[in-house]
Amino acid sequence: MANEQRSCSVCKKSASEVPGGLKNCAACHERPYCSKDCQKTDWKQHKRSCGKKPNEQTDDGLSGLGEQFSMAQLEDFTRKMKEADAVARAEQASRPPEALPATSKEAPSSNLVKGVRLECAKKGNGFSKTRIPDNHPILDEKVLPVPGLIGIPLVIYKVDTKRVKVTDPGLDNQKATFLNIDATTEFAPDGWQGGRIGSCIVARKDKKPLREEHFEAVWMYIDRILDDFGDGGYEMARRWYSRPKFEKWFAVYNREQLQYEQRSGWKEDPGSPYDV
Repeated sequence: MANEQRSCSVCKKSASEVPGGLKNCAACHERPYCSKDCQKTDWKQHKRSCGKKPNEQTDDGLSGLGEQFSMAQLEDFTRKMKEADAVARAEQASRPPEALPATSKEAPSSNLVKGVRLECAKKGNGFSKTRIPDNHPILDEKVLPVPGLIGIPLVIYKVDTKRVKVTDPGLDNQKATFLNIDATTEFAPDGWQGGRIGSCIVARKDKKPLREEHFEAVWMYIDRILDDFGDGGYEMARRWYSRPKFEKWFAVYNREQLQYEQRSGWKEDPGSPYDV
C-alpha cells in the first residue's frame, strides 16, 4: 500500500496528518494507527484477526480474516481455533507426553512437572500437554501479570527463539502474547509480540500440574478482559483481577465446555485450578 493511501484504521487520518507518521500494530505489522487511543478502540475487533494477512489461507479454512470479512466471521475465529486445539489435543493424547530437556548447564532431574506446550503459527497454533524437569529454567521466570493477579502462578518460556531478532510471521503465537499482557496497559512486551515468539511452554511456578483445560481457561479469561479494555480501558478491565471473579467465571465456562464437549474437547470436569 502506497504511503499516500495509508490512513488510520479508526479515525482515517492520513499519514501526512500525523506527526511522525502512522504506526502499525506491533503484533501483525499490518494495521495502521495514528495513536494508542485509536489502537485500543480497534483492538476488540482486530484481536480476532491479528497476525492473519488479508487473503491468507489459514489452516482452519478461513481465508484471511481481513477487513472484507463480516463481524460474525471474526467472532467465529476463536471458536474455530478452539476446535483446532481440540483436534491437536486428541492427537497428542495418543502419544506419550514429551519431556523437554534441561539446559546443558543443569544436571538432569528425574522429577517432572506437568505443563502445556503452545505451538506457533507455522506449527498450527495448537497446544498440548508436556512435561519438564523440575529444574528447567522456565521455573526461574517471573509469574505472568494477569495470571498472578487471579492467583494462578503461570510462567512461560520460549522453546527455541530466545535470541531471534528477525520477525517471522510463522513465529507468531497469539496465546503467548495474551498471557504476557500488562494488567494496566493491555500491551505485551515487544519480545512477546509479532513474529519473534515461536513455540513456548507454560507451567506453574509452584510446580503443581497445569492441565490443558486450566491453561485454556486462563487464556480465554484474558481474552474476555481484553474485550473490556477495548470498551472502557483499565478502569473497566480491573474488575476481573481477583480470584473470586475468576472462580465465578470459570464455573460458567467449565459448564459450557462440558455441555459441548465434542466441539470443545473437554471430556471431563477438570476441577478447580486452585485445588490441584
